[in-house]
Amino acid sequence: MNASRTRTVWQIAAVVLIVLLMVIFAVRKGNEPRRLTEHRLLMGTIVQITAIDPDEDVLRGAIDEAFAAIAHLDSVATRFSPDSAVEGINSRSPSEERTYIDLDVSTIISRSQAISLMTGGAFDITVASLVDLWTFDEGVDLPSDAEIREALSVVGYEQIRLHPTSGALTLATDVHIDLDGIAKGRAVDRAYAMLRTAGVDAAVIDAGGDVRMLGLPPEGGSWRIGLKHPRQDGLLGVLSLGDESVATSGDYQRFMIKDGVRYHHILDPSTGFPARGVMSVTIVTKRCEDADALATAVFVMGARRGMRFVERTDGVEAVIVTGSEEGDEIEEILISSGLEGRFERSE
Repeated sequence: MNASRTRTVWQIAAVVLIVLLMVIFAVRKGNEPRRLTEHRLLMGTIVQITAIDPDEDVLRGAIDEAFAAIAHLDSVATRFSPDSAVEGINSRSPSEERTYIDLDVSTIISRSQAISLMTGGAFDITVASLVDLWTFDEGVDLPSDAEIREALSVVGYEQIRLHPTSGALTLATDVHIDLDGIAKGRAVDRAYAMLRTAGVDAAVIDAGGDVRMLGLPPEGGSWRIGLKHPRQDGLLGVLSLGDESVATSGDYQRFMIKDGVRYHHILDPSTGFPARGVMSVTIVTKRCEDADALATAVFVMGARRGMRFVERTDGVEAVIVTGSEEGDEIEEILISSGLEGRFERSE
């Protein structure tokens, strides 16, 4: 599969999670809940916000504010805009010891560093040099061992020093950052905050599979969130969730097959190669930025180490699907103890 095909509308809209909004409204004269759904292209994906409230004016204003918050994060956190804060960091001169950065980017970097520390470096925003080596286009050669060694020489979250009081960032020479593994989740959290502040009763924000729910469905019960099958069309199963966040990392999102082996975009910062042994990891947490980053980290850890991490970390749950990079058969589905009774496998 080449890179252009991975950016089709189908891949963007349904690559990680399929949100099943099973909302059935009871008609109440003069107070019937209204449901408003809008889509916009942001963060390199299709972002969908569905909000529910009796007051349509509240809905429209809140959704506009939520999308504005996402658009701001998109503008400052991308590596691919010359005007973004991240590009400003990555294009600094070698002699520039400190870079003063955008407050939102500083907040994301601070949380990224905390997650890097708690996961032993399985999540690391300094992987930009590695990410640039792997294109996943058909017919393109794999990176050489020498290229990977060179890229690894400037990978390591320990090479970042953030000065919260001054707003300055110190990076080792030639270290570049990539916030793609956490920025979408952070943007979803900011949209959630806008909707909640506006007093919206219930909502679902979906940024290409990074999803956060506000409140509960008006008819009661739980939100029903479908998890994509990593090798087939359709669903692996359905999660029942409340006011929570969910994100999935999968080896089917961006990949290529070469000599019968699947090479995908979830790179192990310790080896420079795609992580092995796992097909997908779905993380459930309160905050979406944590779900976003931890889905990558647990994928890199592998099934056994990753599930041990999940079970000992408060407020984190997971569904881990294992399988070989050389085949399409699922070997095992591991479900953390906190999701028992909340995950229903599809037939």
